[in-house]
Amino acid sequence: MGQVRSYKVSVVTAVYNVEKYLEEMIMSITSQTIGFENIQLILVDDGSTDGSRRICEKYAAKYPENIVTVYKENGGVSSARNEGLKYAVGEYINFTDADDMLESNALELMFAYLKENDEEIDVVAIPLKLFGRISMEHPLNDKFSKTRVIDLEKEYNCVQLSISSTLIKKDCFATRRFDNELSYAEDARMLLDIFTDRMKYGAVCETCYRYRKHDDEDSAIDTGRNKASYYIPYMEKFILCIMEKAVEKIGYVPRFIQYACMYDLQWRLTQNEFVKHGAITGEEIRKYKQLMLKALESIENKMITEQKNLGNNYKRAILLLKKDNIAKKELVFDSNDIRVRVRGSFTSVGVGAYLGQYEFASIDDEKLTIEGYVRYFPELEDINVVFRQEQNGMLIEYTAELVDRKEHYSYCMNEVITKAKGFRFHIHRGQMLEDMDLQLCIRYKNTYVICNNIAFGSFFPLTKDIKSSYLYKGGVLITHSENALKILKLSDEKKVKEYEKLFQEELLNCENVTSEDINLRKLYFRLKKLKRKEVWLICDRFSKADDNGEAFFTYMNTKEKAKDIKTYFMLEKDSKDYERLIKNR
Repeated sequence: MGQVRSYKVSVVTAVYNVEKYLEEMIMSITSQTIGFENIQLILVDDGSTDGSRRICEKYAAKYPENIVTVYKENGGVSSARNEGLKYAVGEYINFTDADDMLESNALELMFAYLKENDEEIDVVAIPLKLFGRISMEHPLNDKFSKTRVIDLEKEYNCVQLSISSTLIKKDCFATRRFDNELSYAEDARMLLDIFTDRMKYGAVCETCYRYRKHDDEDSAIDTGRNKASYYIPYMEKFILCIMEKAVEKIGYVPRFIQYACMYDLQWRLTQNEFVKHGAITGEEIRKYKQLMLKALESIENKMITEQKNLGNNYKRAILLLKKDNIAKKELVFDSNDIRVRVRGSFTSVGVGAYLGQYEFASIDDEKLTIEGYVRYFPELEDINVVFRQEQNGMLIEYTAELVDRKEHYSYCMNEVITKAKGFRFHIHRGQMLEDMDLQLCIRYKNTYVICNNIAFGSFFPLTKDIKSSYLYKGGVLITHSENALKILKLSDEKKVKEYEKLFQEELLNCENVTSEDINLRKLYFRLKKLKRKEVWLICDRFSKADDNGEAFFTYMNTKEKAKDIKTYFMLEKDSKDYERLIKNR
């Protein structure tokens, strides 16, 4: 029997229907600066139905000394990795995914750092950079400020949940295997369990793991939430399991596990639809909630409030899911603010809840109308929405008409955490001052809260991205400064031209805006004087029709409703719907 060849690193890769990306991944391994002769690449074809197997065979034939191919029935990434581990003989193990890539120096730098710190750590991690549909740093990359050993007892917020972007001592897998019944977070559970042994791992910042974001990523996430395996198994076999294993091994749940579990749970708790309709039964939903609440009881308040990606309103809401905090809730009235506080732990400040969004603005011969909505704490039972204007040291108040806007409510575990009121606000021309700075406010009892968190909707004529954006009609001009709407009465058209000049200058500095775009805008103003009919531009998406926009466009052109209106449908020429609409127009 021949001697088994030794390798510095074994790369175990689960392969399933990735023929489009597999060769790129394999080449990123064969070109590693550590030398491919020092790498064992184990390609586990998990029952692919495309050309992935052919690619595996091609490279196994090219590199028979280094590439092992394994074929099995489809069983998921955990079973594929477990199968690959049976063949791994490298000193260290990596799990690069079949559609991702390693930077060319990744294995060399990780291997060297593990060797250097062999007595202190079992794992080294590298930054994870997204490419493809999205190019960006991963939000957890802030821990890679420098190459170092991370002490998880001190830096418990240094979350590492991706096993693909790590190198791990083979000895760690002597008694460990991935859970075949866990479809989500199987790598996170493995890593957290390994970290519990030493409470430390290495961070190497001079290289990276390249994680591919696919064009259909959003639909893939939605598909996952439609599966029963996303819910109870995740809670039982990852969150609660890793906490229980820690208690068995060291007698308590360390903060790094609490923090990491809360980081992963937050994406579930901030979904307005806690469970996708039809994914699990009513009894299963109740069990899922109970498991979630059980997990939260093992997470300190501090591990919730220190989450970097979690908004204040959700922090407050999650804290109030814990039974010990419910009795500590109180409403605090300060000057120009109303806060909901969990005593001794966390205060949810007004700016997080009191969002004001402007959606529509119109000016006619009689009045100016502004429409939008505000968000507010549900603890404020009856509110008013007002605009305030200071004049000669006095505050003038305009009260808006209100309507409930449930579509803008936000939820945590199906409980309302912020409500929303739609508002419509009129100022008749006779009420207008020469210069008005209007601030949007919520009035509750005798307290006014200024909505400092202001947003402009896609149909509002102003934008925060362009400070000089404006709307002008019939002697009235609307613009904005900081968090106030500025309403100006202008009788001199020269003033309007000054605003337009400023707008064009700023617009030209915007990304993807050219001088040709500015010339088209100038042409618009010249042609506007010749306008005889209203022009309406209608669309669904620029890349796709066949939705409400197309239905409305058809209605406007077939029901003789558009005698005084010219309607145009906007669509990219390379859209698959373009020719159909041209033929049917």
